Amino acid sequence: MFSSIEGVLGGQENIKFWSVLDQTKGKVGFLNHHFIGTNLKYKKVILIGLDQTFSHYHAVALKLGHNLTKQREEKKLRFFNGARHILLNTIGQESMLRPENGLKELYKEISDLLEPDSFLILDNISVLTSLGFSNREVYLFLTKLSKLVDGLNSSMLSTFAQLEPDLLTYNISRNSDIHFEIQDLKTGKSKDVTGNISINRRSVCGGFSREDYQFRLEEKSVKLFPPGTSGAVL
Repeated sequence: MFSSIEGVLGGQENIKFWSVLDQTKGKVGFLNHHFIGTNLKYKKVILIGLDQTFSHYHAVALKLGHNLTKQREEKKLRFFNGARHILLNTIGQESMLRPENGLKELYKEISDLLEPDSFLILDNISVLTSLGFSNREVYLFLTKLSKLVDGLNSSMLSTFAQLEPDLLTYNISRNSDIHFEIQDLKTGKSKDVTGNISINRRSVCGGFSREDYQFRLEEKSVKLFPPGTSGAVL
């Protein structure tokens, strides 16, 4: 009954574009770490840290048995320090993330990091809208990136931290092969259930199917189960 993320998702060979709408108070990280750990076994991972630092990712990964510093030194992992660029932009030392200059510089930075058969992770693209970029600019940026990734026979994951979905998150979700939605429990906190997660899959004909689960974050794993079937209920 209790499943891992891998067990629920099944075969992923043909999945090119993943997206996550995080409507919780910061729980989306477990999906980022799942995809980092899974993909580092087979390919290079390009991590665009718009929200979290490399130190944060490394500290969490160590608990899960992954040494990201070693992976970075061996060039299996490449990290873009978005927080540093945001700081430099704030104090007027560079212009990469200024809305008046668009997202061309960021696109070039990411495209220079990408390689064939790699996995790109964009950590919280909502940061760009907070900096003043319009929904249209962010959508076109992601669309252009997804075409580049597809042309390199690679895949990408983009996460959004937003309590209320809007037109941008709707459009991105409709263009994703698999779209996750993560929510806190509406009934409050529980030691047995961390939150709710929905998995929306796009079919060959363009329609979507939806699977609803609850999940529990454990020290080194995540358990998924149908709503109402946690150990507390059983």
